[in-house]
Amino acid sequence: MKVALVGHTGQIGMEISSILGNDKIKGYSRSTGWDVSNVAQHQSMIDDMDDCDVFIDASSARWENTKLLIKLYQNWKDINGKQIIVIGSDAADYDDQTIEGIQYAAVKAAHK
Repeated sequence: MKVALVGHTGQIGMEISSILGNDKIKGYSRSTGWDVSNVAQHQSMIDDMDDCDVFIDASSARWENTKLLIKLYQNWKDINGKQIIVIGSDAADYDDQTIEGIQYAAVKAAHK
């Protein structure tokens, strides 16, 4: 099993990597030349994930992540054995009235 992991250098991503084993992880982050916030890279990322069975998004919530997830789903939906996992939070269920809180909650709600 090969796992594409977005956010593999963050706290949650590093923990996932240590549990699954680095040899099973294909990491995607700015430190490895992949920037999820750069929508122009999305198709190249998806093409690079072709040999992966599982996609895990453990990165911080941005609208670009949602766009990547939609594109990936469109590519993988008819392929048996492919799985998409999004590490979420319950922030979508809270009413944080700060601008940052509202944006974060909206993105997490979109991932539900």
